[in-house]
Amino acid sequence: MIRLNGTLKERLDQAIRMSYTGVTSIEFNHFRHIYSTAGIRLLPSAEEFFKHYGGVFRNYYLVLSDPSYNDDFHFDFYADSTDPKEPEEEVLLRLDNAMRSKKKVKEFAQQKVCPVAKIGYFYPADVFVGENGLLYCVYGLHDEIDVFHTPNEILESSLKDNMPVGIELSSVITYRGE
Repeated sequence: MIRLNGTLKERLDQAIRMSYTGVTSIEFNHFRHIYSTAGIRLLPSAEEFFKHYGGVFRNYYLVLSDPSYNDDFHFDFYADSTDPKEPEEEVLLRLDNAMRSKKKVKEFAQQKVCPVAKIGYFYPADVFVGENGLLYCVYGLHDEIDVFHTPNEILESSLKDNMPVGIELSSVITYRGE
């Protein structure tokens, strides 16, 4: 395990930086394909978000101070597929579920938005990115929409009670389409 040190924010910054693997052109094209198949117009801000964060926690997982809760940590892109054999319909269903909140988020943000990921701890948020690059989080437990600048802020907000202590290489390496 690679140990993390510092404040919660510093640990999350370290974990995201250390766990990042680049997004390949094949992955980026798959990202576009999934949204096109779903009939969702990808915003330039969504493409930039995916390019910047699409490879985070792909091959690593966050080790929490109580490791029995490691599986409750989420940093999952709707268009990512961990298995090349996963039916595209399942990926589209996850994206379709997120789209149920789009109208509410668009009205709140007063701009176009695009769902990009499920990020958080225990009850992760459906994360939409606005045209302005801000992240709008919708949680199943309450009606409020939280606004963040980075995924690090989303995680910092949700990980107050379980400190990340390290990152570890996943035993299952995800499909990278190469």
